[in-house]
Amino acid sequence: MYATKLTGLVPATLLCCISSFAQQPSPAFHFDSVVRTGSIIGGETLSPEARFENVAINNRGEVAFISFHWPISEAFGSAVLTPKRVVAKSYDHIENRILLDFVAPALAIDEQGRVIYEATYLEGGTTHVGVFREDRFLFAVNGPGSADDFTLSPDGRVVPKPGIAVMPPAPTVKAQPNSTAPAPKTDDGGGSAPQIKLKKKWLDVANKYSPVAITPDVLSGPPKAKQPPPSKPIATQSRPDAPAPVAVAQPARPTVCPLPVYPMPAEWVIGADLKGPITSSLFDGPGPAKPRSYESPFFGHMGSPFRTVHFAADCSPQVIVIGDAALRGKFELWTPQGLLTVTQPDGYLQLPGFTGKGSSSDFVRRDAPLWINQRGQIAMSVSIAPEGYAIVLATPLTGR
Repeated sequence: MYATKLTGLVPATLLCCISSFAQQPSPAFHFDSVVRTGSIIGGETLSPEARFENVAINNRGEVAFISFHWPISEAFGSAVLTPKRVVAKSYDHIENRILLDFVAPALAIDEQGRVIYEATYLEGGTTHVGVFREDRFLFAVNGPGSADDFTLSPDGRVVPKPGIAVMPPAPTVKAQPNSTAPAPKTDDGGGSAPQIKLKKKWLDVANKYSPVAITPDVLSGPPKAKQPPPSKPIATQSRPDAPAPVAVAQPARPTVCPLPVYPMPAEWVIGADLKGPITSSLFDGPGPAKPRSYESPFFGHMGSPFRTVHFAADCSPQVIVIGDAALRGKFELWTPQGLLTVTQPDGYLQLPGFTGKGSSSDFVRRDAPLWINQRGQIAMSVSIAPEGYAIVLATPLTGR
């Protein structure tokens, strides 16, 4: 019904858009450099090998990110960083756990600037995946880690995805005074998370920091009796003062969002909000059932255009990337606020306010490196010439 109501608006709005295309619109955002190759954080200089991966942004425009190969002296090292400080890094000790790597994609930063991240860690001779807030352990997860393992509630609590948090360990059974049998061992906080096979490189790291030699047979351990699965997994807290996660009702949403009107939704012209985060994306390619073309204000006629549409949780389109396979590397990024950026003739992105030449071919992917907060600010990871990386923050000109 919603699409039917918009049908009558499409011709007029598209004519409006097409008439403005002749003027080659400029980006409706200002771009500031958040961090880039050569930045110094925690006394370490970010080198070209320090790749920027997962990025999180809060509603105050503060950014946290994960950098691999950091510092460069540690070939396997990685770190959770903000532009001003090191939050956590490989080989850090948090309580009785040794952080190994930050390969799990879950990452967030709350309104107080505290960073929540997922990490692989070593505890008691076995490896697990768990969620941490700064230097506090929150809970272990019963899987390899994914981007939606937790969410932040409006009041800043970390809420694990249903079924992902590990049950607390069973209480220790003490041996009787006349018995010589040892009491069964349990994990001391964080629950009995599934063991993860530890790679040889981490064996070397673990033995570097562990007072007891760790070997593959120690990691495997004796066979354990199977226990019935818990009915209601809950998170475990490492400290009594840590707030327990509370389930937050999430609005029901369809598994697949419907594609908006081509090339861009009519509501963008009559007024729509830019809001995050992006929760799903769809690739909309050409085909026999979609005989269409697109008149680009920058590249001219596109005979086989494609789109990548990025949606918010309510399925409202937030960013639409338009390109053509025949024009490799040439694409436009549009938002409800107007043009985000476009590929220039020299192949670099148009980023007003950013000093340097930034480019990225990743924006056409369904998992494009774009993160949006509730203020409509967009954090973007780009590569910069001649060699290196940067995270830029795009702020709508209307919101400056």
